[in-house]
Amino acid sequence: MLVKIKMKVLLWVAACVFVYLLPNMGVVATGSFELEVLGIQNLRGELSNGSCCSVSDNRFDNGTCVEECRTFFRLCLKEYQTEVSDTGPCTFGTVSTPVVGGNTFSMHSNPHQNVVLRLPFTFR
Repeated sequence: MLVKIKMKVLLWVAACVFVYLLPNMGVVATGSFELEVLGIQNLRGELSNGSCCSVSDNRFDNGTCVEECRTFFRLCLKEYQTEVSDTGPCTFGTVSTPVVGGNTFSMHSNPHQNVVLRLPFTFR
């Protein structure tokens, strides 16, 4: 009986010490967000605003731009948004690739070119 009481007291003391020290301990989580681009098709050769990539807005008769775009990718990691906006700060970071191709890019057509955007992050 005396052993059971001592064990209960010891567990209670250990729990109190743990609860007392818990607020003074810091918790840190690290990881990375990774995005692999498999391909893109920009059939008209336009920017997101509808204009051609070149300074002159030269187009063929079918409406596609004469010059190809120099395609790169930019990853901006933000908190959840009900309406996605490409303006404002990238809360958790940003990373970009160099130019990877023209208007059309595919891992199937160029399997040796691996386009991976990796963004390390830390939560405290």
